[in-house]
This record gives sequence, C-alpha cells and structure tokens, in this order.
Amino acid sequence: MIGFDVIIVGGGPAGLAAGVQAGHMGLTVKILEKDVWGGRLCLARRVENFPGLTRPLSGRHVAARLLLQARRKTLSMGLEACTAIDCVDRRFAVETRVNRYTARAVIVACGVQPKRLLVPGLGVDGNRLFYAWRELPHFRGKRIGVIGGGEAAFDQACSLAERGAAVTVLIRATEPRAFHGLVHEALELGVSLVTRAEIRQAEMKGAAVSLQFSDGGRPACDVDYLLAAVGAEAVEVTISKVAAGRNGQGLYWAGDVCSGRYRQAAIASGDGIKTAMIVYDYLRGEEG
Repeated sequence: MIGFDVIIVGGGPAGLAAGVQAGHMGLTVKILEKDVWGGRLCLARRVENFPGLTRPLSGRHVAARLLLQARRKTLSMGLEACTAIDCVDRRFAVETRVNRYTARAVIVACGVQPKRLLVPGLGVDGNRLFYAWRELPHFRGKRIGVIGGGEAAFDQACSLAERGAAVTVLIRATEPRAFHGLVHEALELGVSLVTRAEIRQAEMKGAAVSLQFSDGGRPACDVDYLLAAVGAEAVEVTISKVAAGRNGQGLYWAGDVCSGRYRQAAIASGDGIKTAMIVYDYLRGEEG
C-alpha cells in the first residue's frame, strides 16, 4: 500500500485545485480520476467566466491549463476509478480496481454525472440516446434532438450546430431555463426550438428515430440521435460506515458534488482550494 497525506477522488476543477493547494502547502497528494482530467468541464463549448482568462476558451483548454498546473506541482496522479473508501485505525484506505492507497485524509471531489432519462421506446441507454455531445458517433449532417431546457442542453446544442448538425432542442416547459444570451446564440447558429415537447413514444422508423409527443396536435419529429441534458446528480462513491463517521474529521467534500445548483468551474476550483486548506489545518491539529 502506498501512503499519502491526502487522497483526492476526482480530477475535475475542484480536485485539481485542491491538489495544487495541498501540494503548495507541503502535503503529499494523490489524485484519482476515473475518466478524463477536467471532468464535465471538458464538455463546455466556451468558458468566459473563469478567473484570469483574457479571452474565451473551450472547456477542454481550461481543463488543460488546470491539469498542467497540477503536474507542475509533481503531484501523484492516476486515471483510476475509486471503488471504495474505508477507514482503519484512523487511517483511510482508498481502493481502486488495481491499487489500494492509504491517507490521513480524503477529499471527495468526484463531481456530478448526467441524469439518466427514460425515453419510452428507447429506454435510458442505447445506440441512439446519449448524454454528452462528444459521445455521439457522428455530427455533420445528422439530425439531433437535444432534450432539456437548461444551459447544459443549449451549450451542447451549440457545439453540435457548429459541427454541422441539424439540432432541435426539445423542452417540456413553455420556455427555456437557460439564460437569454445563450438561447439567442443557439438560435443564431440555426438551432430549432420546440416547447411543450414531452415525448410520449420513440420508435425506429427506418434509420431514424420518430418522436411522438404527448400533445397530440404536434407533428412527429424524426431525428438520427437524441441527446438528453435534463440535469445532473452526484457521482456515488462507496464509503464504509466507519469512514463516513469521520466526515469533517479527515473526510471532506468539495466542488459540484456538494454545491447544489451552483455549479461552475470557478466555484468548484475555489471550493477545492478552501477544502485543501481545511485539510491542512486538520492534519496539523492531528500532529499537535
């Protein structure tokens, strides 16, 4: 087993910022990320509100900057999915599929994941229903229905439209929840908007998916793919009762996983820094 002062579960903005801050204060750090460094930030088409940016950048570019900063701190980092967190004799044990690490403290910064959507006739997964625009096998010339009325839905709709897709945003409500500027930008890119579009049934019609709506007077809509962007939920981590009992005393949470509806990369980064400072104070107290 390899021991550290702190293990950070999650390599998004919160986890990377926490790692940089913890390393800056002299702690030994391990950051574990199950998928891609930067997390959901990598899906963002354009980031304009992250501190220090002199011009808009894609989410991938902002994530790359955060990752570079972490690597310059020579932190120990691994693309490994955390499978369980336990605590034995006041020391935490973090399991992955290939390794077991120990630490004096753990920061859970695993972020959120898209909510699954049950589409009648398609289920919640498949080769026609996706949850992130980069997962789609094809863009250009394809008809794509984006389900959802929030910023994530419209941001991804813009990303797809810029890549040559014919995009229709399908909203159950009478108007979008996304801020006006983003909706206007999507419309300028040629994205179509359909309100009161609750899907009653989806069925294959040749090579297309035919969508029938609850509003019987609304004509069917044929698409090649569906992208569901109907919210997000915290990524679940298996934590033993003993480890959970150390919440606030060695076990801490940071970023989107605990930020409610206020999910922004800048907020997550700041929360990660704050949590690393709390961990530092905790460990100093343990030593004293």
